[in-house]
Amino acid sequence: MKITSYAVARPQYYDRNAVSTFFSYGATLGAHAPTQRWTTTVAAGKKLLVEQGEGFLLTVVAAAIPLRVLVQGTITDGTYLTSFIAVDIQQSANLSQCSTLVTYPGITVYAGETAYGTTYNGSATGTVAFFVGLKGTTFQS
Repeated sequence: MKITSYAVARPQYYDRNAVSTFFSYGATLGAHAPTQRWTTTVAAGKKLLVEQGEGFLLTVVAAAIPLRVLVQGTITDGTYLTSFIAVDIQQSANLSQCSTLVTYPGITVYAGETAYGTTYNGSATGTVAFFVGLKGTTFQS
């Protein structure tokens, strides 16, 4: 018979077989449809704590016609979507550079849920430098 006390706190997440998790994508691209650049699904019995998420856009060659450019980090359970990064700008014909950086940490991704990074360049002539990344810790739930 095992005797335990309920007054003893559960170990912190970083003391429960924690593993650092990194995903990133960076490239300079012309026009392309929304494309997933990396993806991860949390295993059964595990959780992923998002410690840092980053998205970055830099217009390298301005588009002749202003159109949408997007970098996004998303978490989904198959039904609902939650963005932990969303950098969404409207390109301008006379804009030579535009950059944005968004960091939103502290989201927990549960077993069976998926996190992924997406880029999109809707212009026909513009070129954009993209970066989308996630740094987190995977641990036993």
